[in-house]
Amino acid sequence: MGITSRRGLVVLFAGVAIFAASIPAAQAYRIVGHDAREGAAYDISVSTLGVWTGRDGHRYVRIAVTQVGDQPYFNLRVHLDTRGDGRGDAVAMLRHGDTASSGRADCIIATDGNKYEGRYWPYTIDRTVVCRFRAWMVSPTKRIRYWVHATAFYVPAPYEDRAPDRGWYL
Repeated sequence: MGITSRRGLVVLFAGVAIFAASIPAAQAYRIVGHDAREGAAYDISVSTLGVWTGRDGHRYVRIAVTQVGDQPYFNLRVHLDTRGDGRGDAVAMLRHGDTASSGRADCIIATDGNKYEGRYWPYTIDRTVVCRFRAWMVSPTKRIRYWVHATAFYVPAPYEDRAPDRGWYL
């Protein structure tokens, strides 16, 4: 009888289901941007934007930004071009300890007059902050391009950095 029997088909489908469950989440793409060091502790060093489909079937966007020095208060604005037209149509705001967020850490995604809250991870040992959110929040129709704007708070003089210095990370 072999595979054509009912029992053989059940075993085959069960095997495929077990194999599919063991496959890790699918990575759609990942963009890594490196920015030249401009000398300040608040300088952006590396940023990463990744898009993937999770095991739950939902598509996610993950943004990670690493800065050169330790800073307890900052505001990062990650400008997103989700439609491929060269204009920013969404912003992910990662804030930690500033007055705008009442001293708390958060990740807010703003697009088309709507605001959504993403999942925020504060600084890790390598001075990286991470924001993750569902892709439907920004409705991407093309590969997402981005650039990062950092503002430091509570320093002798306000400091800003843009990464990359011009254009978008593609």
